[in-house]
Amino acid sequence: MTQTELCISILGASGSIGVQTIEVVLANQTRKCSIELLSVHKNWNALSHLLTKVAPKYLAVTHQNSVEPCKQLIKQLNLTCQIVTQQSEILDICSASHVTHIICATSGIDFLQLYYQLALRGKHLLIANKESLVVGGSYFIDAVRLGKARITPLDSEPHAIYQCINNALWRSCLKSSPEIETVTITASGGPFVSLSKSELEHVKIADALNHPTWKMGKKISIDSATLINKGLEIIECCRLFTLKPNQIKTLIHRQSLVHGFVSFVDGSVLINMYYPTMKIPIAYGIFETRLNNSDKKSITVEVLNSMCFEEVDQIRFPSITLCYLALANGDCSTVALTAANEIAVDSFLSGKIPFNAIIPIIERVVTDTNKSVTSFIDLIELYKETLAKTEEVVKKVR
Repeated sequence: MTQTELCISILGASGSIGVQTIEVVLANQTRKCSIELLSVHKNWNALSHLLTKVAPKYLAVTHQNSVEPCKQLIKQLNLTCQIVTQQSEILDICSASHVTHIICATSGIDFLQLYYQLALRGKHLLIANKESLVVGGSYFIDAVRLGKARITPLDSEPHAIYQCINNALWRSCLKSSPEIETVTITASGGPFVSLSKSELEHVKIADALNHPTWKMGKKISIDSATLINKGLEIIECCRLFTLKPNQIKTLIHRQSLVHGFVSFVDGSVLINMYYPTMKIPIAYGIFETRLNNSDKKSITVEVLNSMCFEEVDQIRFPSITLCYLALANGDCSTVALTAANEIAVDSFLSGKIPFNAIIPIIERVVTDTNKSVTSFIDLIELYKETLAKTEEVVKKVR
């Protein structure tokens, strides 16, 4: 393999980001990009579709019940890829010098320690996993600096900011820039942006999953409906771009065309805008250039004239205020926030609590969590403890 070739591993290959990453790679085959490893958990069925398109050297199967079906599938497709099942094996494979990019698209904290170790080993991580920065906190950022790793955010809004300020100084080691005055990320507002506080008391699960702009999984759809997804991105941006909380703002932008903008100290503003798609952040993150996109939609004058922006109503959507509070209180609070949100959202989706109970439950757990953490392992243990604590709070709401 020559120095100009790219080699990527996709962790969370069967999810939306993983699938779209494969599509981006296949659409740009002249770019000499090979796939070293794909990882899947329970959704091994998606592999039959993926493996007819790409042939990775390794297939990581991290759920016990998926191993045998994957072996049979590889045999059926007459592939030669090697199956691995342990995170230690994934770490060794992804740490190889010829692996240039690692797509971090798993959900939750199951791979958080793996991402931490890859950061210490100086790898280029393209992160769609919010937990790395929100739960991993200052310890994860320290690992990035210590290992001289590179981080490219793939979430639309943090990635928009990344494109606006992507320069040699920031890319080198997560240094802040004195030229930045404020950063603004946008939110579509989700399906309930026009509802009153009283109307939010009666929304159904199907309503909350019906996002007006993006097609997403259930968890992220509910996070968008409560707007906590935007609060988590505020935390993500603060840590990723070394900004103070008062430098980060959010606005409702129902058209979801402008994803973020950066205001500089000289009064100039850079805006990143495009029709909703994850393929632009993925392609830019991997190839670090703007590729010709045959599916692109042009933004016309009529579209520009129709755009509008609104302040977030933090009475109806208190999640933003709660996320700022957790950010100000440090790693312990942001860990509790993320873990409590996981249980509260799952409880809503399973019909245990109403929609308007999600944020009060999270707030109660965050307020009641005050534990000293002195290591990365402490953060993970606190996360697990908070899951159990939140389960008890949910029982009382019911």
